[in-house]
Amino acid sequence: MERNIYMKVTLIQVPLPTSLLLPEIFAQGLRYMPLNIAYLGAVLEQANHEVKIVDINIMMMPVEQYAMKYLDELDADIVGLSCTTNSYIECMKLAELIKKRYPETLIIVGGCHVTFMAGEALEECEYFDIIVRGEGENTIVALVDCIEHLKPLSLVDGISYRLGNEIIHNKDAALIKDLDTIPFPARHLLQTDNYPAHGIVSSRGCPRKCIFCSAGAMGGGRYRIRSAQNIVDELKTIKDDNKSIFFYDNTFSTHIKKSIEICQQIIKEEIDIKWQVELRADTVTEEFIRILSEAGCEAIQFGVESGNEEILKEIKKYITKEDVRKGASIALSHGLGVACSFIVGHPSDTEETLKETLEFMIELKKMGCDVYPGIIVPYPGTEIYDKHEELGINILHKDWSKYTPGHVCVSTKHLSRDKLGQLFLKMVSTLYPEKVFAGGVEV
Repeated sequence: MERNIYMKVTLIQVPLPTSLLLPEIFAQGLRYMPLNIAYLGAVLEQANHEVKIVDINIMMMPVEQYAMKYLDELDADIVGLSCTTNSYIECMKLAELIKKRYPETLIIVGGCHVTFMAGEALEECEYFDIIVRGEGENTIVALVDCIEHLKPLSLVDGISYRLGNEIIHNKDAALIKDLDTIPFPARHLLQTDNYPAHGIVSSRGCPRKCIFCSAGAMGGGRYRIRSAQNIVDELKTIKDDNKSIFFYDNTFSTHIKKSIEICQQIIKEEIDIKWQVELRADTVTEEFIRILSEAGCEAIQFGVESGNEEILKEIKKYITKEDVRKGASIALSHGLGVACSFIVGHPSDTEETLKETLEFMIELKKMGCDVYPGIIVPYPGTEIYDKHEELGINILHKDWSKYTPGHVCVSTKHLSRDKLGQLFLKMVSTLYPEKVFAGGVEV
């Protein structure tokens, strides 16, 4: 028998200021399908709640414009806002606009930024009611059930909230052990035609400890992967002859044996798809790339980060330039596109190390790789943020909207803000002399 009582929940992806401001070579990765809230939509629908999803980011409009055009149409008991660090200010603005128009609507906020800054978020924004920390599927279902039946919030793990003048942090929610138990994302709630590519997640977490990345902390330092059959069953539901599929995993090659099983299952079931993944350069072999290609993989990305071997050790990347050369060469020889991303402004970067990095990017570009530099960003949850004083990083401001790879928000022990910006612009103009950067990079 269906339940007669349910909650109306609207999940909103808060827009990124960078999708409006950055040049195309930096903004191209910001139009991903918001599978994070699509997963939440799936589990809430499974629990018989009425769910809507709004992705303001893909609308390419600021929250004020969205509110003016669409806020009168909002019909929800609960609004869930998902934000990142550089959309956090927009998130606060949107929460205020919603709360002032619908004061009885409960506003729940989730995402990587508020996971690591839950107390600060509740102190800074009176319009946030509850913060969901970390992985959200089990937490959101328990929370909405709690709200629906007027149970105390103390029963829900993984949330932070106010109780009188006190901010309460309940214990962390347990990670979902078996990812196969999670329903596929509710893509029917998204306007999938608006996205340049489809997305899928085959694993969660990262066992690595790169100092510039919060993926390990977000996943509790654990790595979990879905079964090959479960992934292939989802791929069958999203096949689109006109679009590629991007694996949103932090890296597809953390568990090579499992990655090969996925490829083998795609080949076995004759699923004709084109897809892209991020790999670690030191995991690439002829055999691995061959089966990736046979299974339909058309492009890969390496996070290279630096062209200096000592810097690569310092940032705990633990790859070498030769790993990258070899990996790129193998992938290119099999006809795969190769993109390499780099970070400018590591703690020990100097003019000389950045010169090495630029030379390595030029070398890779000549090989046939696409290369993308970005300025270091001290995101909350990273070692760069948590240990910035120890690392000699000076965080210049907390205008979170400018925490992007196109803005300088730090100085280092060797490079001032101005010098870092100048070196970055020189790097970009050398790599892309044909591009015009007007207003998108702030140094």
